[in-house]
Parts: sequence; C-alpha cells; structure tokens
Amino acid sequence: MLIYAIILIWSIFLFGAVHTYAYTFMNIGIIFAFCRYCIQWEKQSIQLIFPKLIINCQLILFGLVILLYIVPFPQSFIQILSSESSKMNALSQSPMDIVNRVPLQWGTLAVTNYPVRHAWVQYMVYLLFFWGLLLVLNQEKKIKQLCLLLIGIGLTESLYGLSQTFVDSGYILWVPKAVFENRHDTCGTLINRNHFGALMTMLMIFCMAYSASQTDRKKISTRHTSFKRKLARFLTNEYQWNQKIIGITSASIMGLAIYFSSSRGAVIALFPGIVVLIVAFSSRKNTKKQALLMILVGLIILVSTVKIENDRLIQRFHAIQRAMESRMRYVHSTIDLISDYAILGVGPANFTHAFARYQSSKDQQVTVTHTHNDWLQFVSEMGVVGLALLLIIISSFIWKILYQFRKRKSPSARCLGIAPIAVFASISAHSLFDFPLHIPGNMLILIAICVVGFQALHVIHYKKQSKILLEYVKIPFTVRHIGIWIIFLIVLISMTLLSTCHFIAESYCNTIPNSTLNRNQNPEKEAIQKAIFWDPGNPVHWYKIAWQHIAYRNSFAETNNSIDWVSIQKKVIYALEQAVANNPCEAEYHIRLAWEYHHMQHHENGNQKRKRIEASDIAMKHAAIVCGDKSFTKHMEIANFWNMRSATHSNLAKQKTFWKLAFAHYRKALTLSSGRCKERIIKQLKLYRRHENHFHDVFNKSY
Repeated sequence: MLIYAIILIWSIFLFGAVHTYAYTFMNIGIIFAFCRYCIQWEKQSIQLIFPKLIINCQLILFGLVILLYIVPFPQSFIQILSSESSKMNALSQSPMDIVNRVPLQWGTLAVTNYPVRHAWVQYMVYLLFFWGLLLVLNQEKKIKQLCLLLIGIGLTESLYGLSQTFVDSGYILWVPKAVFENRHDTCGTLINRNHFGALMTMLMIFCMAYSASQTDRKKISTRHTSFKRKLARFLTNEYQWNQKIIGITSASIMGLAIYFSSSRGAVIALFPGIVVLIVAFSSRKNTKKQALLMILVGLIILVSTVKIENDRLIQRFHAIQRAMESRMRYVHSTIDLISDYAILGVGPANFTHAFARYQSSKDQQVTVTHTHNDWLQFVSEMGVVGLALLLIIISSFIWKILYQFRKRKSPSARCLGIAPIAVFASISAHSLFDFPLHIPGNMLILIAICVVGFQALHVIHYKKQSKILLEYVKIPFTVRHIGIWIIFLIVLISMTLLSTCHFIAESYCNTIPNSTLNRNQNPEKEAIQKAIFWDPGNPVHWYKIAWQHIAYRNSFAETNNSIDWVSIQKKVIYALEQAVANNPCEAEYHIRLAWEYHHMQHHENGNQKRKRIEASDIAMKHAAIVCGDKSFTKHMEIANFWNMRSATHSNLAKQKTFWKLAFAHYRKALTLSSGRCKERIIKQLKLYRRHENHFHDVFNKSY
C-alpha cells in the first residue's frame, strides 16, 4: 500500500508526471509494485496472481491491438486495411531505394512506429496499476486508507492552488510560472489550469461520495481516553461523523479551487457527476439523505463564490465563443484526418505527427499536440475499431458496478461504489473540451477511484470482520503454465527496458518538452550519439545529429577537403534517411534530405550522379505531400528547390515542369503569409536570373 501511495503522490505533485523524469520513475515504480504483490509464494511454489474480472480479456485484447500497429505486415495487406497508412509507409522508404527500384514489401499500420511503443508501455503501466491496486485493497481498512490519501492529495492541491490565487508567489514549486505562460492561473502543481480543474473535479466528486458513505455511526465512550486514541478514532471508522465533516469540508475547498482556476471545462464537468450522485442516492430509501448532502455542498460552494467574485472566470465564459473558434478548427481538421483513417486510425500517440498535414492555415507556426477533445483524438488514433473496443470495456465495467450497486444494501458501500461512474461522467464531459486524461497523474487518480468504488461494492462483513468477495486467478510456476510465465516476463522486461532506455536517451538529448528543468536543447554530438545508442527509434535524435554533422562539414572548404567533405556528407544523408524512416510525417526531414542529396551529386559522376538528382526530386515531392498549410516557410523552401531545378536543368520540358511546381508553392507561400514573403521570393528569382514572365506568374495578384 505504501508503494502505491508514493506513486500517487509522486505522479500528482511533480506536475502531473508529464515530464520524462517523472513518468519514467512512475512507470518503474508501478512495475515494481505489481511484481511485489502479484508474485507470491504459496503452497511451496511461486504463484502469479491476477484479479478475476469480466473485462480482463478485453483489457488484454486492447494491449494486443496497440501492438498490432507496429507489427510488420505485407504492403498489399496494409493497402486493404488502410490505404493512407500504405502511402505513409511508401513515404518512409529511402528515395535512393526508390530510385534503385528496391521494392517496399513490408510496412505497419501506424504512420510512425516510435510513439506507438511508448503508448503501449503507458497503457500497460495503467493496466498493471489497476490490477495491482485491486490486489492490494483486499481489506476494508486499506480501502479507507486510500480514500483518505486521495482526499489528502486533493486537499493539498486545492490549498496550494488557492494560495497561488491570494499570495501569487509566481512559482509552481521551483519553476517560475512565467515559463508556462500561466502566471495568473490557479493550477496547483499542475502546469495547466484545465488539468488542475479536471483533477479537482474528480476528487471533489469522490469526496462527496466518501462523505455520504459515512452513515453508520457508533456510540463509543471517550471517557478516560488518551489523545492518541481519540485521534486514531477520528481517522478511522469509529468517528464517521467527523469523517463526514472532513469530506464535506474538503469537497467545498476543492470546489473553490475549481472556481478560482477559471477552468470553464471543469465548471461544466461538475454537473454530470453531481447529477449521477443525486440520482443514485435518491434511488433507495436508505441513501436519500445523501442526496441532500450533495445539495448542501453545492450551496456552500455557491454562497462562497457569490461572496468572492472571480472576474477572470466570468471573462473567460464571456470569451468562450472566441476560444471555441480555434477549438472548432482543430475539431474540423481532426474530422478530416479521421475521414482518411476511419477504420484503424493513424496509430496510438501519433496524432501530433499526422495532424500537421491537416492543420488549418489559421494555425500557422503552432504545433498542435492535442485536439482538445480526448474522444475525437482517440478515434483519430485508433479508429472506429479502437473506439468500439474502448466502449465495450467501459460499458462492461459500468455494468458490473451497477450490478453490484443494485445487490448491495449497505448505504456505505452504495455511496462509495457509485463514485467511479459519477467521476467518469464528469471526466468524460471534460474530455469533450480538453485533454485531461493525457496527463498521467490524472489518469492514475481516475483508476484509483475506480478501484476504490469497485472494491467497496465487494466488501462484506462476517463475524465482525470484513472480507473482499473479489476472486483471483492463481497461476503456479509449473510446466503446464510455463508459456504464460514467459509471456508475463517478456512483457515486464520489455516495459522496463523501453522506459529505462528512453529515460537514459532523454538525459543525453532532450526531445520531450520539459520546462521544469533547464535542459540544453542543442547538446554536443557525442551526447546525441549516446542518445541514439539507447533509443535509436527516436527521429528527433537523428535529425539533431544530422545538423551536428552539417555544422562540422561547413567548418572546412568543400573543394580543398573533398574526401573529408564527402565522408561527412554521407553521414548527414544517412542520419536524415533514418529520421525520415522513423517519422515520414515531418516535412522538414524530407526537405533537408532533398537538399543534401543535391549537394552530394556535385561530388559524383555518371549514373550515380543521375540517381542522386532523381532521389532529391523524390524527397522534395514527398515533402510537398506531408507539408500541409502549417508553415509558409516550408513552402518557400520547396519552391526554392524547384526554382533551382528549373533554372539549372538542360531539358526545356523539365524546366517547365519544375517551374510549375515552384510557381504553385510560391503562390501557396504568398497566400499563407499574406504577402510577407514577397521580398524573399523576389530575391530567389533574381538569384537564378528568372525571366520577367516568371515574376508576372508569381505576382499577378496583389498582396
């Protein structure tokens, strides 16, 4: 129990565990805790223990589906399942292989493989946390301990967030809030007010359910009782009225924290959860009083917010239409993405890479990492197949809770048991406006609440003792079950290695945004090479090492050191080819590769020179496919390349073909930049002494 308490505290108080150092130790801790509790010595043999649930098969199947996205399949098979994924596989092939007519026989369903591996690790970590916590909470006492821990986390976060409102130290822990561009936000230890609001919403609803569950009071004499004993009773089942007060007070403080966070999504998301609690409590006579408790908490928060005006929240609701304009652009672009990858999606965690191609021109120079709608983003990543499987898992779990809810007569069990559904209703509503479940800390809190509610409905009292009715699957270490043990060990070792190697690589070369540590974004070449050794699938490492090679190559004259120059240039091209192979969705990789191919052809002769030029043309065409409307500068680079090819080619027909490509991208750049790049285009046209007609073609419209 202590290990899981540390993991929960760590994941929340270290910025929601969104940074590499936080989520890596969180992952390793969960793997260790699961091994600690699921591998036990019983009956003179080692036993592998799992909770027996109706959703176990679906949960395991979901993990297998994630792995299928990175399993190599024949290109003909992928073409049937997802034609767009087949096209992206073709873009990942080296242009020199295409020129040499090397067939692309195998590919994957994901547009890039690297994010899928880490998405699988993250999912399996959540699954092990769910199973492990079910194994640990095998006593009513432990369930109450976890309840108090969750309330303590929520209360600490809310008080810290409120202190930011009234004291405003300008810091989140040791990091200046200005780094996160949220100086005036109430966000606790989380970076974003909406993520903080989602956390407070879940824990506030849980506090209300916990407070309502404290119904059966016992009259115990306190005469001649020590202070230590009184305090122990206060924090245990003996003084339930005091625990009810703790729950009400904590929920009220969390409600104030939500109010001052100015998170519109959190305020809206409160209502579905509270409605679920009121409806559930009103459904039985012995819990109708708890419905009044919900109204009491609501009145306390309402009176408090009326007394303390929050102009910022009011202003944010007034500005909701303006904010929704950008969100709706993301939604429409995501729907366009889904229309191309409807069945299976682009692959887990691949939204950021695939979305750039569909991004609106109004969001130029903005890297959209989330669509601010978890449901829509999930469909874009795993398609309707993944959504169907997710809904089956959720509905099966909810059905099991409702089944136990109807069976149980204890008001305490019913009040705490309905908490997962109420919390899920709120977080589902919040997920329509933001991405709270992409925060690992929030996800662990949601899982912990689900486990608490589930186990509370399985607690029975027999002969003054509590017992959990949940059954367990025990797999002994025998020849008959050796296959299961091997798979189990392979999964655990793979998760540990992937997490550890990723962490070590990030310590050498930072590629995950980390605003809490002052990391060098451009490390030395030796550090990047070590990062590649530990994590060779990361395309950013390859792109950074390519630029290190370019900088070294440019340090000496090309003509006087042709042998050394060519040697370094080959390393540049190899690194860029690896970057493209690992992430064909990034136009910048293709553009840089095309130019480096072209530089290399000056040092080659005959057939090899022709192939290199042809490969550079293919690479630039690939860049045009994935470029989208995100950046006018990329269109400028593509247009400059085709302008150069048109001006230097000896064949007249090719000159016209290349000029049409240059013209199209120059016009696109002018449109996206509203004419701001006009002088740069003129400079490029003059550089290659273009005819007046070419100027007229490009600038026949005023900007």
